[in-house]
Amino acid sequence: RSMKEKVIDQTASAMALVCTDENLAQVRAVRADLNNTFKDLEEQRKAVKKAVMGPYEAFEKVYKECITEPFKNADAVLKEKVSEVENGIKAECEAKMREYFSELCVAERVDWLKFEWVGLKITLDVARQKSHAKLREQIAAFVVGVAQAVNTISKMEDAEEIMAEYRQCLDMGRAIGIVQDRHQRIEEERQAAEARRVAQ
Repeated sequence: RSMKEKVIDQTASAMALVCTDENLAQVRAVRADLNNTFKDLEEQRKAVKKAVMGPYEAFEKVYKECITEPFKNADAVLKEKVSEVENGIKAECEAKMREYFSELCVAERVDWLKFEWVGLKITLDVARQKSHAKLREQIAAFVVGVAQAVNTISKMEDAEEIMAEYRQCLDMGRAIGIVQDRHQRIEEERQAAEARRVAQ
């Protein structure tokens, strides 16, 4: 604080300088002096910090050994135990849902479906429920919806082609559109080929 006024005067004088081609060397020298003074003060500050921080760093080392590490170790062990149990509960629920899914797929004659396509989110709260009614409803809606789409497609013209596309995207409208677009392009190519043949 005792140096503050001197520093302000010194820096203000330096900033007030007008820099021209004639006094460029002088301005550079003033800047170099300012930087050297600041560098010396920074070295003193670092020395003070080291002296002040020394006792705290020694305390922190002891604190880490006696307090931090035992608490963190205990937390990590308990977290792993909790995760193991929670993952077990969710895995058990998922196994039941996979079994239900497989049975439903066989019953609806769409056993080519994959469980992952349902997009179930099995959280711990959901897994702990006894009936899992919502999960079963979601699975049933998906499987039955696909079965109905397959049934509808089977009655269409070009059913095999549409079905091949439907199995890729599970979107009947898109599958139909892809097949129609393909047929249109084939027909256009056929007409173009015919036109070329006539021209020849």
